[in-house]
Amino acid sequence: VVLGRCQSVVNEVDPVAAAAAGVAVVRRMTGGGAMYVTPAGSVTYSLVLPESAAAGLTLRQSYEACDAWAVRA
Repeated sequence: VVLGRCQSVVNEVDPVAAAAAGVAVVRRMTGGGAMYVTPAGSVTYSLVLPESAAAGLTLRQSYEACDAWAVRA
């Protein structure tokens, strides 16, 4: 289980049950919701771009521009 930067562990996952099931709980540096990921069934990615790549775009437009390739795929 991958938690977002500001999420509470106890609000998102039962750590005792996770440990008993062999499920690791980790935290990423960015925000967003909790994700249950499996090695064979998940693709995650991060984009690191200069601030100028989103210059003049709203937050929504910047996400749309950055994720367009994944949507097309």
